[in-house]
Parts: sequence; C-alpha cells; structure tokens
Amino acid sequence: MTFLYKFQSINNNSLSALIKQSLYFASPNELNDPTEGLFDLTGFDGESDYSALYHSCSILSVGMNDNKSPLSESLFHWTHYGNGLKGMCLVFKKDGLIDNFIDDVETYEDVTYGYPISIDEPCDGFDGCEVVAGVDVEKIKIKNFISYAFNNKPKCFSIESEYRFVKASKNSKTFECSKGLLKYGLSSLDSIIIGDKIGDSDWEILKSVLRPISSQVTLKKAKVKNGSFSIYVETTNLDDFR
Repeated sequence: MTFLYKFQSINNNSLSALIKQSLYFASPNELNDPTEGLFDLTGFDGESDYSALYHSCSILSVGMNDNKSPLSESLFHWTHYGNGLKGMCLVFKKDGLIDNFIDDVETYEDVTYGYPISIDEPCDGFDGCEVVAGVDVEKIKIKNFISYAFNNKPKCFSIESEYRFVKASKNSKTFECSKGLLKYGLSSLDSIIIGDKIGDSDWEILKSVLRPISSQVTLKKAKVKNGSFSIYVETTNLDDFR
C-alpha cells in the first residue's frame, strides 16, 4: 500500500484542521518555492484566461513513499516540515485520500523534478487533430495546463518526494482563489506520528484534540535512534506517549 505524509508543526492552524478532519489547500503565493510560477503563461489559445486560472488554483503538498524507506523516518522531512521532531505527521492511505478529494480537485499526481519545461505546446495537444464528439477539449487543456504548471519543480527538491492535489476555481468568470480547507474521511487516515521532542504544553493540547479519534487511528512516536543520524517510529498511545 502507498502512503501520503503530511508533516506539520503544532499550531492553531494545524490543530484546527485536525479537529475538522481537513487539509489546507494553499494559494500559489503561499508556496515557499520562489520558482513556483516560473513558466511563461502566454501562447495559449482557447476560451480560458490561463494566467487568471493559475492564480485561482490552490495546492495541497504531501510526501509520498519512494519504496526505499518510509517517509515517516525521513530526517529531512522531520527537520524541515515537522519542526525538528516537535511536530506531527499525518499518514494517509493514498487511494483513500484520492477517493476523498477526487470530486473537488483537477489533478492529483507526483511531482516531476528536473529543468523548466515549456508548457505552451504540451498543454494544447489537439492541434491538427479531429475533435471527437463528446470530448470537452477545453477542459482537457485546463487539466493539462494545471498539471504542467504545478507538478514540475527544480531537481534540487527531489528529496521532498512530493505529491500534489490541485484545485481550481469553480467560477470560470471571476476565477476566485480556491484556497482553504477540504475535508477528508477519517477512514483514509492511517496513523498520526508525533515527534518525540514535542513541547509539554503542545503535547497537552494535542492530546486533548486526539482523544476523540484515538480509538480509530493508530498513534505512533518518532524518535532519534541513539548514536545514529536516523529516526525510527514506534507504536504508542495517548497515555503512554510521555
């Protein structure tokens, strides 16, 4: 089974989302990669305003197993996204989370790492081809555009093993940004891993948030292995964690 990992700090936003059993989709301007939106958005035909479409999108970024070792034991991810083992990681069943979001997102796929690619030509894909009755060519162009615009990142970020869900504005006239929380089903949440270095006050708050769902979700603890630059994960429960 393939899993998706959402590493988070413990704060009001992450706790509120956990209570609501939701994940946050961020606007392009909120992403931390300064090369997001690097691509030239000109040269598209059709009815859509692709620049406005780009800015109306929102993105959920998670990590995905690379079939080598569990991402839950990634020192890099716990350092950069799990607040130095003071945060938490929500582990989702990939197929389950896709089923939760499939009616609300335009694309869901792993990120390709490499050099910038032109998205002028690949986005079209229908020039010189006979249009098939019943096929919404414009919708396919939009989906291709979103895929190329948001799922291609610099090679140096490949360690992130990123998988992305992308939403687009439902209003093709105003292109209002689609950012915000999107609810998932608790059955798609496989486990919650808590960093062993979490502060006492954060732990008390998190424990109260987890109590109502603790019987439905496996709880785990991430710890540094003694004498090693590595992290391991073990099963725990709310009362024995600390």
